[in-house]
Amino acid sequence: MIDELENTTATQPISEAYQVTPFENKYQEQKVVHKTQKSSKKSRNKRTLTSTELMSMHFETLQFDKGWELFLPNATKRMNLGISGKPKNGKTAGACQFAAYLTKFGKVLYNFADQGIIKNTQDLWALAGLDTNPNAEASDFNTLEDLDAECASGEFQYIFIDLINSYIDRTKMKPHEFEDRYIKKYPNISFILMFEVTKQGRFKGDQKWMHIVDQIVEVKDFLMETRGRYGNGYHIVWGQEFKKLNPKKYAELVPANSNTTSAVLYL
Repeated sequence: MIDELENTTATQPISEAYQVTPFENKYQEQKVVHKTQKSSKKSRNKRTLTSTELMSMHFETLQFDKGWELFLPNATKRMNLGISGKPKNGKTAGACQFAAYLTKFGKVLYNFADQGIIKNTQDLWALAGLDTNPNAEASDFNTLEDLDAECASGEFQYIFIDLINSYIDRTKMKPHEFEDRYIKKYPNISFILMFEVTKQGRFKGDQKWMHIVDQIVEVKDFLMETRGRYGNGYHIVWGQEFKKLNPKKYAELVPANSNTTSAVLYL
């Protein structure tokens, strides 16, 4: 169980701050109140923005290409995604393909917390082109201590956790705890969280997990469909199998003269 984060703020009594005595006159007491109100207002304003300040802020965006602009049309440099899908539908294969593309913008850590490093992991890594990519690393740890260490290293800009359920099941971690401990603490890291689903294809666990990410990605029949703050989009993981399993949807998305029959091993 993760310890709840504690935020404590020490406040000093007015009498200590200003050394008011019973013999001081009414004017001095009023001045103390005035100072206290002014201090409170100043403290509050530290967490507010004027319209001018808000509109002058700059958020770096990523210029996706090579078909990935169809997946996330308006991606920002810092983004948090939640990916879910039934087994054997292309969830991990598609995530590995996305991880390979993101190495164009920063270093990627792909944490195979659920399946670990096995022959299938090795095959997926190679098929995504990550085997010769110096900007990507793989891991099989599944403890929060190890995850903390990698986040704190400052080495990675994108961290994939496949599956986040491996941590949830072990630690009973809540969505707000992950948000405080990782998303808020490490604003320079994008977290791509992979979620387990039920046999019926429904997200398994607390639905609030989908509220702490910017974008939701659902994988079915080797098609990744996404919606959220960066718009709606899609990515075809394996064209040949997608066409076989969902020919109607395939015809809607793929022009008749295109070639998307590249083979891919899947999970």
